[in-house]
Amino acid sequence: TLTENISFKGKDLTARLGLGILSEQIPPMQVADFMAYARKISQVIDNTLKIRKTDIKDNSLALLLDAPYKQRISDKLTRDLNSLNQRIDNSNPDPELLCQRASLYARLRQFNLAQSDLQSLQKMKIQ
Repeated sequence: TLTENISFKGKDLTARLGLGILSEQIPPMQVADFMAYARKISQVIDNTLKIRKTDIKDNSLALLLDAPYKQRISDKLTRDLNSLNQRIDNSNPDPELLCQRASLYARLRQFNLAQSDLQSLQKMKIQ
């Protein structure tokens, strides 16, 4: 079982993530579920919660903590993607930015767009 708990008390923000393993071996029929939990934990660790001073001043921190965790991750990835799209010059794209965008597309499960960026990279003559 996978559990998550985010709490904010006074000046302390506590985030806990737990993966309860109930046996030493995973039955073959449950391997897919276990791997899904492991991927979910990886996403949470990869997308750590970042708090800016303006979040606290604008009281938007409470909204952030109330949002379901999956939605918070999706929103952050979408914001990152929009920012990256603004930085990419389509007439002369930067290979590093294309790699980052392909990664974001893949994490957002937009595999066709990720593949398109990767194909663009293959066509480039990178020194």
